[in-house]
Amino acid sequence: MINRFIQTTSICAVIVTSACSSGGDSDGNHNSSRATALFFGTTDSSTSANGLDFATATSDIRDVEGQNATVRLVRFVTDQETGATTIQVSAETFQADDLDDENYTATFGGETITFSDGIGTRGDGATVDVRRGTAGDFAQAFSIFSSVDAGGLDAGENTEGFLITGFETNPDDIAALTPSGEIIYGGTLGGSGTLIRNGGEELTNAVLLSGITTITADFANGTVSGNSDITVGIPDTVLNVDLAFEGADISGNGFSTDLTVADCTTGLTCTSDSQLAGVFYGPDAAELGGLAAIDVTGTDGDGDTIRYVGGGAIIATQ
Repeated sequence: MINRFIQTTSICAVIVTSACSSGGDSDGNHNSSRATALFFGTTDSSTSANGLDFATATSDIRDVEGQNATVRLVRFVTDQETGATTIQVSAETFQADDLDDENYTATFGGETITFSDGIGTRGDGATVDVRRGTAGDFAQAFSIFSSVDAGGLDAGENTEGFLITGFETNPDDIAALTPSGEIIYGGTLGGSGTLIRNGGEELTNAVLLSGITTITADFANGTVSGNSDITVGIPDTVLNVDLAFEGADISGNGFSTDLTVADCTTGLTCTSDSQLAGVFYGPDAAELGGLAAIDVTGTDGDGDTIRYVGGGAIIATQ
């Protein structure tokens, strides 16, 4: 089993916005700056945001091999001593040299790392792991984490991140879909995070999440709406929460939005400072790739809290 109790120093050092903060504003509003930073779509039809060619009818996800892409990385970081947890968003570069053998070249936080069988080494000697996640015909999700001897499981930091690469839909093709009306996409959000009880009294690392997700793109009105029924804790469920959004504007070939609580585990009152960003991939928006920043807190009748902070990725299809 790969050790996810990890310590990082430079893997995601370049944080270009205030998106590193965790939790909402002091008045309880969502962290809208993080939703903006998470956006990774293309608004200019001449060049894709990730630098790859726009999708055509003959595109295939394996064609990304050997091509360097600019990607958005969303990750959570937990200080094992204080319990402080943040979600960080940054722009990085990623190249899949061989998908089958999991050979990659990536630059994270300004440091270029070469991966063989999904494993690379940072300049400080720390091991970095990249693993393939869900894939479509035109887009591929990845998770990334690093591990060092942090002096025991209660020392150092715990972090894991998610990114997507692939062949984006040209924004001009999105505009041409207006007569199509609504198209429904479905898939499973997969991710990982830290479970925090009573403000740091107890921490549980590498807690998996899975979310059955439905997203409706209304191309006639240029908006997207959807929900993700998330289970936190696989296989031992600790929290169920249904996160939703409605009427998020499509900008070019992508969108970003806050996620609000539509439903929650019985007996808990839940709040969310979560965000989702998505990009359409493939010809005629055949697929939708999404990155999520998940920050949900449940409070029971006694005032005890359970908070989950993590990230995830989804490749949804029609």
